[in-house]
Amino acid sequence: MLKVGLVGWGASTGNGGMNYDIARIAPWVTSWLCPKHPSFGWHEAYLEEVSDKVIKCEREGDIKIYEQFLDRINVVLFIEHPYLRGYELVNECQKRGILTACIPMWEWFPEQKSWSKNLDMVWCVTKYTRQYMQTLAHYLKHRHDCCNWSNKIYGDRWGIELEKFEFTSRNKANRFLFINGNGGGGALRKGSETIAQMATYVPDMEIIMVTQGDNYTKPMPSNVKIIECNFSHKKEIYQYGDILVAPTHWEGFGHTLYEAQACGLPVITINAAPMNECGAEWFIPISHFEQYELSGKPIPKVFAKPKKLANLLLEIKETDISQKSIKARHHVEKHHNLKDVIDDLKEAIKQGINFGSHQSNFIYTAELKTFIDSNDQYKTLVEQAWIEYTKKNLDEMSNLLQQSFKHKPLLRTEIILDWIDTFNRLSSKSSHDFKIETLTNSNEWNKLMSSVINAENV
Repeated sequence: MLKVGLVGWGASTGNGGMNYDIARIAPWVTSWLCPKHPSFGWHEAYLEEVSDKVIKCEREGDIKIYEQFLDRINVVLFIEHPYLRGYELVNECQKRGILTACIPMWEWFPEQKSWSKNLDMVWCVTKYTRQYMQTLAHYLKHRHDCCNWSNKIYGDRWGIELEKFEFTSRNKANRFLFINGNGGGGALRKGSETIAQMATYVPDMEIIMVTQGDNYTKPMPSNVKIIECNFSHKKEIYQYGDILVAPTHWEGFGHTLYEAQACGLPVITINAAPMNECGAEWFIPISHFEQYELSGKPIPKVFAKPKKLANLLLEIKETDISQKSIKARHHVEKHHNLKDVIDDLKEAIKQGINFGSHQSNFIYTAELKTFIDSNDQYKTLVEQAWIEYTKKNLDEMSNLLQQSFKHKPLLRTEIILDWIDTFNRLSSKSSHDFKIETLTNSNEWNKLMSSVINAENV
C-alpha cells in the first residue's frame, strides 16, 4: 500500500502553496510533516482543511516527531529541499527503506549537497527542469559521482487547481497587468525595473502593478498604477487586467503565468526557458544575460528589452483578444490541470518503488561515451574560438561558437555564460586581455546572440 508522507512549509508563500495543493488533492498523501516557517510560521487557513494529515513541528530539534512520522509511511515527498535542520532526512529514509521523491526547482537544486545525490527519484515541473536534471545526471556520471535518481527522472510539468480560477473572457486589450510577487531569489526577480523602463516609453498608457510587498523598483513612473495586496485570494488579483505582462528574470515553474491564463488573460513573457513553455501569445526579446549567484551556484539571469516591450503593448492595445483569451484557458485545461499532474506523479512514485531503491546506477554506456566525446569537442571548439578572438578574427570566433552548441547538452543561457567564463579563464592564463564589454558590443557577438536565441533547434 502506498503511504506517502509530505514534508514542507505550511505557509502561504513559495512552496507552501504547492504543499497545500498536494495535501488536498492527493488522497494517497497520508501525513504532512509541517515545520514552522522561520518568517511566516503556519498559515492556519491552509492547514485547517487538511488538519487530519498535518503534523506540526519545529524545523530542528523535534526528533521524536520526525521519527514517529517516518514510522507511518513508505515514501517521503518534498519540494526543493528536505526542510529539517540537524536531521538528515534522506539518510534516515535510506536506513529505513523509505523511498525519497523530490520535486526540484532547477535554480535552487543543491547538487553540491550529499542528500541531493541520494534521492531515489525526481519529478520535474517543466521541460527545462527535466533537461537540467538530465544534464546534471550526465555530468555526475562523467565525474564518477553517482546519483541514485539518474535513471528515475520523471515528469515535465506542473499545474494549478482550475476550480480556483474562474474564467472570464477578455474581449479587448485595454488593461495591462504586472504581478509582483514575493518569490525567492532577489527583490527584483519579477522584472519590475523592466516595467519601470518600459512605462517611460508609453507615458499615456496605464500599467497596473499588483504587488505583494514593496520589493519593486522605485520610483515607478506616474503611469504605473500600484495596487498592494497580500495575495490571500489569488484569483482576485487577475480581475485588474486583460493581459498579463511578465518580464521575469527566471522562474522555477511560474504559477502566475498559468493562473492568469486560467482566468482568461493571454500572456506576454520573456523568450527564455522555462517561461517560453507556458503557451504565451507574445514573447519579449532578450536584451542580455547576467550570471547571478543563487543558493551557492551561478544561474543565468535573463533581461528583457523594455523598448521592444513598449512597442508590443502599443501594437496590441485595443485589439480583439477574445480568441486568445479562450485559447489561454484551453491551454491550461489541457496541459496544466493539477489533478491530472498529481495522478501522473502517483504513477511515477509507484514506478520509482518498483524500480528499486538505493542502487548504484553508474554504468559506462555507449550513451555516456558519446556524451564525453561530445563534451571534449565542445571544449576544443570554444578554445579555438578564443584563439580567433585574440587574433581579432571575430567572424571565425562566432562560427566556432555556433558550432559548439550541438556538442553540449546544456541550455542556451548556460552555454552562453560558459563561453564568457571560458574566455575569462583562458585570458587569465595568457597575455591577452579579455573585456566582456568589447565582446558583447561587437556586431559579430550580437549577430551570434540573435542567431542562437532564436534558433528553434538549439
